[in-house]
Amino acid sequence: IFHNHGNYSRDTAMETEDIGTRYICKLPNATLACQGSRNMTFGRSNPTPMDFIHADRIAVAAWRNGLFADPEAVKPKRRAVVDSIIGRVREDLNVTFLDLPLECLSEEKLERLFQTSVIMSKEMMGEDGYYGVDAMKERFQRNVDQKKYCSVKIDAILADESWREFLKMADLT
Repeated sequence: IFHNHGNYSRDTAMETEDIGTRYICKLPNATLACQGSRNMTFGRSNPTPMDFIHADRIAVAAWRNGLFADPEAVKPKRRAVVDSIIGRVREDLNVTFLDLPLECLSEEKLERLFQTSVIMSKEMMGEDGYYGVDAMKERFQRNVDQKKYCSVKIDAILADESWREFLKMADLT
């Protein structure tokens, strides 16, 4: 991961800047945009839609369990809470949500889900389905391997003392 905080010479900046930053910095009247582009963190993607879902589930469970110092102050700041949780996972812990304790569908439920998908595909697209059963199985297995049928194990997160302290002290400004 490349962190660029502005403490570099112009020569060093030119060696490490991506083409987008160089382009922005050459535009007229783009000083602030150039500075913002140079100060970006590279190598870390933006939060995914699933990151927001995992973080929201943690936030709602923490609120329901009274883990925030001021639960009433948290209610109107749900997005700030979610953003804070995403920041903790991705920046402070330097992991993804899929690196946290997970609960995934059982093998039995995965098989039922796949069989239901095959049936629905055949009903909608004909006997070979949209992809064909073998291709569907391959895509389904790829999703299993990528933990797409898993979610953060909320009980484990809320039982963790460091998470409890983080939630209690969360800065939501």
